[in-house]
Amino acid sequence: METLENLQLDENRLLQMEYLLEQSRLGHHLLFDKECITRVFTESEIKDNSLFKVENLARIQNLLAEFMDKESIRKKRDFISELNREDHDLLVRTYFNIIENSITSNSNMRH
Repeated sequence: METLENLQLDENRLLQMEYLLEQSRLGHHLLFDKECITRVFTESEIKDNSLFKVENLARIQNLLAEFMDKESIRKKRDFISELNREDHDLLVRTYFNIIENSITSNSNMRH
């Protein structure tokens, strides 16, 4: 398994990730169903304030690298479905954190 620093994504995978993130920013979550999202954000033991603790960062990096390495949306979904619950929830929360940060950074409106 590669780390994010060593991961060489081809152009198709980068375009696919951009597409997935853009669709998610628009509210179309192609990787996760409504039930999954609801469960993770209501029942998950991983709380927002503990998500990015130092002890989770390497785990998050490895999960993201392996996830991004999958060449199709189907293989990404399969990868997600095969994760144990803790890693699954960590990846889902990380994915949505990336989307949230993307929306925030692209928004001209600030509090």
